[in-house]
Amino acid sequence: MQKTIRLLTLLLAAQVLLAVGLNLSGPNLSAKPADAPLLGLENATVDRIVIEGVNNKQRTLVKKGDAWVLADMGDFPVAEGKVKTFLERLRNLRHGLPVGTSEAALKRFKVTQEEFERRILLQAGDNTLATLYLGTTPGARQVHARSADDDAVYVVDFAIYDAPLNADAWIDRNVLQFPLDTLVSVQVADLTFQRQGEGDKVRWTVTPVVAGKEVNAKAADALAEQLATLRISSVLGREARSDYGLETPALELAVQQGDGALVTYRLGKRNNDYVLKVSSRPEYFQILKRTGDDLIAAAKRDNLLVTPAEDGGKTDKVEEEEPSATK
Repeated sequence: MQKTIRLLTLLLAAQVLLAVGLNLSGPNLSAKPADAPLLGLENATVDRIVIEGVNNKQRTLVKKGDAWVLADMGDFPVAEGKVKTFLERLRNLRHGLPVGTSEAALKRFKVTQEEFERRILLQAGDNTLATLYLGTTPGARQVHARSADDDAVYVVDFAIYDAPLNADAWIDRNVLQFPLDTLVSVQVADLTFQRQGEGDKVRWTVTPVVAGKEVNAKAADALAEQLATLRISSVLGREARSDYGLETPALELAVQQGDGALVTYRLGKRNNDYVLKVSSRPEYFQILKRTGDDLIAAAKRDNLLVTPAEDGGKTDKVEEEEPSATK
């Protein structure tokens, strides 16, 4: 009897030790609070982001000064606020309830070191602050995710396309824009249209003077506005191609801001869009067809120069009322 009690006591102690051991070393599906951050980035300062995809595709963003640039595109500017929003979303990811911890689960959800849809490295200098794996998609705007320092897989409110590899998803499309009040002149063909004054007191002159013509101020203002607010749609790279249409451009003009040098604009026509080369940038840009068409129309000589009206320079004509019929 005494031996039986001793044996049962030893078995109970062994079970307790085994349970404790499993709790400490085995997978635990409820080890972390559901509302705990998936990545420990609350007070971290990230200055480098590497996004990797399948087939060794990669996109690298680096912070230089106060701005972010695409390091693998010659430090092309990233759209303002784009990275801030991206990092905020990553910081706000929560664990929720884990859906798997086994090696088989990691493979099934495609969040292993070898197989993933996205691997996001968040770095400060040479130090990697966090690594996030994104895998399969369980539902709309959801993805299976795993932090590199965790064996558990979670479903988070994020999507693969929220971590894009395409450069066009990151670029600053306003990179060519400038303050309108800094524009001094626009040179179109052999004419230079000079802008003077500010606000309601802006006036335009043309050099050389064209006999019997004056500057259409509204048209000149419209051209200046289009140039100051010009948006690109894509970056085509730094190598010229024969199909860009720049050997016989659809439009050539030059812009001067302040005391700066003239910046030339050359617009080439492609099938359904335009290619723009600006002397101040090394890249070739894609421009939407509508944008290119509007710019070409705004820069036409007949649009910018008009014959002075006889009634004090007014160009708007007012039709005279027909006399009332007498009864």
